[in-house]
Amino acid sequence: MFAVVFTFKTSKDVDVNSVKIVFYYGPCYKDFEVFDLNDGASLLKHSKFIHNHTTLFMPGYKNRRMNSLVFLLAKSYLEGNFSNFVYLDWEELANGNYTSAQQNVFKLSEKVADFIIDLFKLGMDEDSFSMIGQSMGARGIGVIARDVIVRSNGSRIVSRITPLDPSNEEAHDNFILPVIEKSFAKFVDVIHSDSGGVGTRKAMGHANFWPNNGIALQPGCPDVNQSQYCSHRKATAYWAESVANRNPILAFPSGSYEKLLKNGIEKYMDRAVPMGIDCPKGTRGDYYLQHNTTFGHCFFIVPTIGETNCQI
Repeated sequence: MFAVVFTFKTSKDVDVNSVKIVFYYGPCYKDFEVFDLNDGASLLKHSKFIHNHTTLFMPGYKNRRMNSLVFLLAKSYLEGNFSNFVYLDWEELANGNYTSAQQNVFKLSEKVADFIIDLFKLGMDEDSFSMIGQSMGARGIGVIARDVIVRSNGSRIVSRITPLDPSNEEAHDNFILPVIEKSFAKFVDVIHSDSGGVGTRKAMGHANFWPNNGIALQPGCPDVNQSQYCSHRKATAYWAESVANRNPILAFPSGSYEKLLKNGIEKYMDRAVPMGIDCPKGTRGDYYLQHNTTFGHCFFIVPTIGETNCQI
């Protein structure tokens, strides 16, 4: 027997100080500033920081800042112009193998939780802060939100977390990230777009949304050879659409997608709720809908950091 030596960083030697907060203040994607996790005061003092709402986004495994999902979300928040959009840059910790990246989520979580608690202590209203996460990042925001409660001795709790197609524990032999619990935040709403594939089958939130039954192929995705990752990312596209357009994407408590198709939306219209940013925090249960977003024409386009035009 012999030990296999990997070249990537593991949870034992990772530098958590490499994790940064990136604040996109606009009007262009290239307009951003990077902050250390021990410098929340400087973020709050930034001249473009608005104090009515802030959203933190944690991407998934092997995602990078120069990634189409980050661009899509930054685009939507800059267009919506109602919330700060900050990106949790954990690229260096997310680029090992899958097990190592999961271990690193636990490593960074405590420091990010302390950063959020500091923001609250510095005057940020708890109810003005929320987190969204995609894939492994969806699981990660659950760990961070839990650590906010633990590390503040129960005195602080994140207002809302929105996991976007959380990663599927059944697809990995060594899956160690915990199930997202409703108790991790005041409101937990989950959008599922590839359940049973790359995304989990589990209904984890106060409210769970299953667009197009929450499975692949999602509308607009290419052939089956590329379908899993497109469908997996669609949850993020649906969220981005709701942020930028603020047009209700209605979902219905039909009991199943099949019943929705059979009975029609009129039967459930009086109990419909919007999926996405405007979902009421009192929403509970499972909701189904048919939806094909046309938002995100740049969904698979990765911008260059030196771009000078502002086509967002």
